[in-house]
Amino acid sequence: MNLHVKKGQIRPRTYRLPHGVFEYWNQIADDIMGAIGSMSKKQRDKIDVEMSQNLDEFMNSEIYRAFLKDYEISGYDAFSKYDDNYMDK
Repeated sequence: MNLHVKKGQIRPRTYRLPHGVFEYWNQIADDIMGAIGSMSKKQRDKIDVEMSQNLDEFMNSEIYRAFLKDYEISGYDAFSKYDDNYMDK
């Protein structure tokens, strides 16, 4: 069964999920950070330009909300598995 939702709310706002779901979401975030970390500086610069030109769209994106949630839960540790100097590549 698949559920596709573009807008709306699911209530109540507090849920209990199996630990495996949380691990799955963290793995997705780790995969995204790994992909970003493996990009060249030129690729990341292009993404930065695109995001800055479409900042409102980015700020309303699922990926941005996921990063905020990761940071809310784990702070900087949510992203510290990667080389701190990857942005210099």
